[in-house]
Amino acid sequence: MNSLQNVEMKFSQRQEQAADLWALDLLNKTYGHVGGATDFFEHMSKNDKRGRIRYYFATHPHPENRIRVLRKNILKKAYLEKEKTALDRPLSKLVTTPGRTN
Repeated sequence: MNSLQNVEMKFSQRQEQAADLWALDLLNKTYGHVGGATDFFEHMSKNDKRGRIRYYFATHPHPENRIRVLRKNILKKAYLEKEKTALDRPLSKLVTTPGRTN
């Protein structure tokens, strides 16, 4: 791997982190709390058998790093973590796909 590839991967990891923090803010604005914000990454981390070193060369941060950053920001912004509630319809009905109506 050359230096440019390493820089590009670190840049991409920063973009992923920015997206995670944007999503955290969106959760709080939408629901008034961030309960469940780390669930996906906790599931990924628990089921990841490939090890941490792989993420040194990856475009995405390790799930445990993502959890740590999210938790740090939850505390920093004093976001509430309330109980999760079920969606009123399947997620596939809430998400739109370009060119398709739900």
